[in-house]
Amino acid sequence: MKKIGLIALLALTVLATGCSGQKINSEIQDAVVYDPGYEIQIIQDKETRTGFLDAVTAWMDQNGYQYTVDQEGAKHDNDKLTVEYVGYWNWDMATYLNYSKIEGFNQGQRVRQIEFSSGNLPSKFGNSEKRIQLMLDVMFGRKTVEEAGDKASDE
Repeated sequence: MKKIGLIALLALTVLATGCSGQKINSEIQDAVVYDPGYEIQIIQDKETRTGFLDAVTAWMDQNGYQYTVDQEGAKHDNDKLTVEYVGYWNWDMATYLNYSKIEGFNQGQRVRQIEFSSGNLPSKFGNSEKRIQLMLDVMFGRKTVEEAGDKASDE
């Protein structure tokens, strides 16, 4: 009987850890408010799907930010907030955004970092563009991590 209980406990532990949900993490290391008057430099990541950059620039346009897009390897412009990103898609019956990170640099120092992880629940198949834009909402102080996390699960 003890063996059955131990096996059941082990199975529940494996199931619980293997079925984690989506998560958005944030590190904000400055108190600067980057309002739409602040210029942004976006560094394009060659390895990430172009749809990621499209989602970033659409968010910038919708929120009134002036930005430039520079190729990977470009020098950071210390007069602007420099944004770098990376996104990884996986396949599980359909393609989905598995992990992404957006970082902000000011005066050569990383001041913001937002990460998204899809988890293993069926909700991982949500709208990637909206999730990227939620990350930017957190980065620019338009939403809290909790608000963005709740919305990401809905997408």
